[in-house]
Amino acid sequence: MKRPNAEALVAPPWLLSEDQFNRFLETGYLIYKDQVRVTFSYPHMQADILQLLKMAKGIVQPDPDDLLESIEGNRSIVGLDLNDQIIAHQRFKLWPSVKLAELRTAFVRPDHRGIGLNTFMKKVILNLIHLQHPLWEALGYCQPLSMSKNIFSKLGFDEVSLDFVKGQWPIMELDCPKSDCYLKNGHACGCQVLHLQF
Repeated sequence: MKRPNAEALVAPPWLLSEDQFNRFLETGYLIYKDQVRVTFSYPHMQADILQLLKMAKGIVQPDPDDLLESIEGNRSIVGLDLNDQIIAHQRFKLWPSVKLAELRTAFVRPDHRGIGLNTFMKKVILNLIHLQHPLWEALGYCQPLSMSKNIFSKLGFDEVSLDFVKGQWPIMELDCPKSDCYLKNGHACGCQVLHLQF
C-alpha cells in the first residue's frame, strides 16, 4: 500500500506507522498501551455503543439507523477494555457528492481518559478514510463541551467557520449538528468546525 507523503521528511501527525496500520487491516484490531483493543464495530455491538454514548455530555446522540450504517460500512470503531467492555467509540460519515468524510461521535468513558485513546482512535479513523478515499477531505465538529478540539489540532486539522462549510459544501448545512445541539443538549450550539486536507 502506498502511504501518503512518502517522499516527505515529516509524516503527517494523523499517520499511523505502516506496520501498525497493516496489522490493523490484517487482524481487524490493534492493542493500545496493553489496556485497550481497538477494533471495528459490529452490528451486535450497536446497543452497547448507544448505551455508552448516553454517558456523553455535549455530543448529539446518534440516530440508531445512521450508527448501524456506519458499523456495516466499516466506518465505526470501538475500544474494548480487558473485559471486552466497550469503553470508547469513534465513527465517520461519507459525503460522496462533495468528497468529504465527517468524523462523528467520539467518546471515551471517563475512567479511561488521559491515556491518549481518543487521539489514537482518531488516527485509526483518519487512516481508514485516507485508505478508502485518498483525495477526499475530512471535517470534525466540536460541540461546546467536547474535549476533541485540541486533539483535532494536534492531528493537523485547521479551524474553519460554519459559513466556510456552508459555502464550500452546501450539503453539509443539511446535517450540521447545530439544530440538534440546541434541541438535544438544551443550549445554543457554538460548534467549532475543524478541517483536514489529506
